[in-house]
Amino acid sequence: MFDFRFERTKVRVNLTTDELVSRSEDKRLLFGLNKFHEIILDFRKVKTIGQGFADEIFRVFPRENPGTVIKT
Repeated sequence: MFDFRFERTKVRVNLTTDELVSRSEDKRLLFGLNKFHEIILDFRKVKTIGQGFADEIFRVFPRENPGTVIKT
């Protein structure tokens, strides 16, 4: 029997704006992604991210979801 699971996803971060600064924007971006083992974030068209946004993505989310790896 085969066990198929979605373990990796790629998210294009530039969907609405070229500046992402708040923790609430990060929470909306990452909502539901804790189900994946690997998340690839594509920041290609994003000019600026704020300290709170970066902290949530690269420190808080990994601490709360140790089985999920975030790559950029």
